Amino acid sequence: QNEPNFPPINYQLPTTNSPLQNEPISNPQPPSPRINSIATMKSVILYTKPGCHLCDPVRELILSVQRHRPFDFSIRNIDENPADFAKYQHAIPLVLVDGSEIARYKLSQHQLETALESEPT
Repeated sequence: QNEPNFPPINYQLPTTNSPLQNEPISNPQPPSPRINSIATMKSVILYTKPGCHLCDPVRELILSVQRHRPFDFSIRNIDENPADFAKYQHAIPLVLVDGSEIARYKLSQHQLETALESEPT
């Protein structure tokens, strides 16, 4: 009965000839730290093979650190690559961060975190 009388609203989507379309986009704010961390995310590789009793604790430690610090983590089974087997058959577990060896046979949390904090060389 006493409903307010609002004027009609005219919605118009921008057209392809919109004047804003050709204007440069300015972004005065620096990129977010998350974006920068993705671009420079470290890579951790664990060389291992089935039945390696020293490898399981190293893998668990890497996964534990990864829960609070992002990095790429991959596991390489040396039995699947003859070159890896020839090179690392007596050196596992072997841990590389960004291609540099940081640990062989055992790994401490301090070793891994120090390697993850270091700047690329």
